[in-house]
Amino acid sequence: MYKTQRIYWTGYLLMSLWWLGSCQVFDLSRQVIINTGEVSQISFEEALATGNLVDLPEDKRNQVVRFGHCWDSVPAPTIAQNLNKRTNLDSLVAFVSQITSLQPNTTYYVRTYIEFSNGEVVYGNELSFTTLTLEEFLGLIVRMNNVDNVTSTSAQVNATLGVIVSRNPEQVIEYGFCWSDSNVQPTVADQAINLGNPTEAGAFSTTLTGLLPDTEYFVRAYAKGDNGNIAYSFDVTTFTTKR
Repeated sequence: MYKTQRIYWTGYLLMSLWWLGSCQVFDLSRQVIINTGEVSQISFEEALATGNLVDLPEDKRNQVVRFGHCWDSVPAPTIAQNLNKRTNLDSLVAFVSQITSLQPNTTYYVRTYIEFSNGEVVYGNELSFTTLTLEEFLGLIVRMNNVDNVTSTSAQVNATLGVIVSRNPEQVIEYGFCWSDSNVQPTVADQAINLGNPTEAGAFSTTLTGLLPDTEYFVRAYAKGDNGNIAYSFDVTTFTTKR
């Protein structure tokens, strides 16, 4: 009889614990949650960062002063450093910030933030990224490869349009080569050949004609943006025509 009662009470206790655990409701208050997404399109002086508001209690919505990204070259950046701000809070959707005025070949730290009218600031998770060197960046736009088939009056020049062009081909309105027999850093103000508006990234080449025999030339590739800026290949190739 005693054994039977012990089994009964043990079972009753287990059932009671199960019932309490399955039926108990915890009243957890909502918190402000903001997330730092990713950093992309990194150049030598700028980058793009994404973020989104994961959760924002209703009573906090009309208290938002600004939100966005903040960044610095030291960890844990705050709004006291560089920041990009937004004030129009429509919904909990992703947002993008342009991070500008960066230094080449430098590691930066970035995180999202949201500031409220009472002075409270909530930060998201931190990400780090390193800007490109100028050489790396120009290599992503246009890169000089080599010169071959050199004769006394002509030469074939070869280059590559890089990944940045493939992302935004409509922003590159002109590309080609420029060369000189006196300027070691030739520009389009010297002799140049325009190959038109590129539609995709990849290798390209052309033949320079009308060259002087037995003459040293300097040549590099270029790409011109729709804003008028010209990017030249970091490398300048030299060659000497035949006699």
